Amino acid sequence: MKKINKNIISTVRRKRFRKNLQDLKKKPPIPFIKKKRPIPFIKKKRPISFIKKKRSRAAVIRRKNTISRHLSLRRVSALVHIKCTSNNTLVCVKKHHGNPIISLSSGMVGYKGSAKSTAYATKQLCIISSRRAYAKGIRIVEVITSGIHYRKRNAIKGIKIGGLHIYSIVDTTSLAHNGCKRKKTKRK
Repeated sequence: MKKINKNIISTVRRKRFRKNLQDLKKKPPIPFIKKKRPIPFIKKKRPISFIKKKRSRAAVIRRKNTISRHLSLRRVSALVHIKCTSNNTLVCVKKHHGNPIISLSSGMVGYKGSAKSTAYATKQLCIISSRRAYAKGIRIVEVITSGIHYRKRNAIKGIKIGGLHIYSIVDTTSLAHNGCKRKKTKRK
């Protein structure tokens, strides 16, 4: 038998030990797991800052929509009560506490007699009241209507034309659920 040098054995052992250490340091292989299908990516709209300086008509409309969306996120600044009776229309702009800021009727605007009950008078009344409210710093409004009449739509249009943003519209018309006996209908 040949004599083996001790130094050679020790170097071989060292090399094996190092290899084992390196294998231990390595992370164990991750078992193959089937991945779930990713959700399809939806492209988000670009913010206003990305719109070019030379804006097309579509870009201007898009900008207006984003502005109105931002406004709706802010707090409502006032309530507008609209009461449509058969002979007149009453508009009252109030703060949330209930303090009236502006209160007008179609008679106060300048209409008299049967002209007070027209849709045009209602629209003009709401335009004037909303412009006065805008001057006092009101921007976003909650509209509360009452009264069985077609003039309510014209009143809401008038508020929009006056420059106020409408956050919500509530109809509080009281309806009888077979309560008191109704008046007799007029003979024809």
